[in-house]
Amino acid sequence: WDTVNNLAGSVRDHDPKITENLAACIPESWSGKFIHASSMTVLVAQNSYGNAKIAAETALENRFAKSIVNYWCLRFAGLFTESRRSGALFNFINAAATEKPLTINAAKPTPWDVLHVDDAVEAIVRVLHSNHVNPGAMGISYGEPIQIDAIAEKIVALTRSQSKIQNISP
Repeated sequence: WDTVNNLAGSVRDHDPKITENLAACIPESWSGKFIHASSMTVLVAQNSYGNAKIAAETALENRFAKSIVNYWCLRFAGLFTESRRSGALFNFINAAATEKPLTINAAKPTPWDVLHVDDAVEAIVRVLHSNHVNPGAMGISYGEPIQIDAIAEKIVALTRSQSKIQNISP
């Protein structure tokens, strides 16, 4: 094998040990490419998911720091797809479509960047074909984070719903 693409760890436990164990299996002299799918949450880690992503990135950086392994770390924005049935975007669209109030639960306005899963796949394919070596962590997004309440307002406007937005602070 010439590529390892580490797409996910344990969703329930957010356990970076899975990534550490995978990295430990890679020989230091391996000439392949190791691609790790991370998250933009490492930039504002405020929960166990973000902290686990930081721990996984740190473990990989430590493991590959002195080796010749071609290590790539792709930090994806919030991924969405048409078939997704959970998360903020789904809840916003569902509320607007059913003309129910949109609920935003945030202590302060939250910048949010989203990326369609097809674009994430394209980013991975481009890395597979790239001749670059060890580029470090790369943010993969549309590059236009906006406030999460602004996303909700756009959804309401596009659906021409009479739905109202309700802000809730924890």
